[in-house]
Amino acid sequence: MPLWGCAGDQEHARAVVALCAGLHDIGKISGFQLRDDNGQSELSEALCSDMGKIGVERSSHDVAGMEAAPAVLAALGFPKGAPRRGVVARVAQVIGGHHGRFCYLDRARIDNPAFSQLLGGTTWEQQRVAHAAAVYRLLGEPEPPEDFKAPAAVLVTGLVILADWLVSQEDFIRQRQWDMPSSLEEHFARALAAAPRLVGEAGLVPVELAGEEFAQAYGISAGPNALQRSVMEELPPLLAAGQGSEADAVRLLCAYQHEQGAVTLDPAGEIPLPGRGDDGRIVISDVRAVMRRTIPVRADWFPKDSLDVVKPPAAWAEHPMLGDLVVLRQPVTGGEV
Repeated sequence: MPLWGCAGDQEHARAVVALCAGLHDIGKISGFQLRDDNGQSELSEALCSDMGKIGVERSSHDVAGMEAAPAVLAALGFPKGAPRRGVVARVAQVIGGHHGRFCYLDRARIDNPAFSQLLGGTTWEQQRVAHAAAVYRLLGEPEPPEDFKAPAAVLVTGLVILADWLVSQEDFIRQRQWDMPSSLEEHFARALAAAPRLVGEAGLVPVELAGEEFAQAYGISAGPNALQRSVMEELPPLLAAGQGSEADAVRLLCAYQHEQGAVTLDPAGEIPLPGRGDDGRIVISDVRAVMRRTIPVRADWFPKDSLDVVKPPAAWAEHPMLGDLVVLRQPVTGGEV
């Protein structure tokens, strides 16, 4: 159960992360364009005459981007399916969270013409797809990852936020505008060439250690003592043994299966597993109650042929946190586990 479906393929992972970054502002191809008089005056006649229901509902561009993402990704060839699960949903949530707050992806609004019209008519949708397709092509049209779990998506969102901040610096934007290239390929190549400087100026370059021997670094002629030598010699192999895609962590929950069939969070049978309310959501306090009872364990403890046995309840399947849990059901007989 890897957290990231690009494990072992660094170039593929880099391209998928770059795609998330490249699409993070796709929601600005919406009513966002009407917020500035100069920007609105530059809109084409086709866009101005196909407003759809823009203005009926006010929506921030991050939420607009999240809700537009499934249709855009489908046009790029990403797999369709349940909108709140899988890779498409995760990429959409990364786009929606690029200002630091993840938003609820409402399945009722996805692929629903009544709601998609809030972002503009067909011409606006075509423009979003055209922008996304240009980014996708420049990145080599990466295949969707096999999986994209919530912990990996949080990390990718952090990288997208950082990249957005680095390239949104006004001095950098002005430098780019003074000498605009004639092609997207050249524009992208210049951005890649400028990236190391931006990262360095932000103080994000890894520190280069001198690599001196212990005695030289600390001025101790006698060398390390027994405890220090143990840390130096024994700790690195232990850390290395726990690395790699096969050692990805999952969160484990112990639940209790009672004789009458009920499954609860406690052996006494007093705390039922939380389910969805009338609004289709799981109350956040219930989610916290479950997560407090989980622990991180190695994913390779659970072979693939055991996943059906330890999968979470169906009501949790589409929840971004509970849906990724491994649930061990402990039988309770006569009140004893």
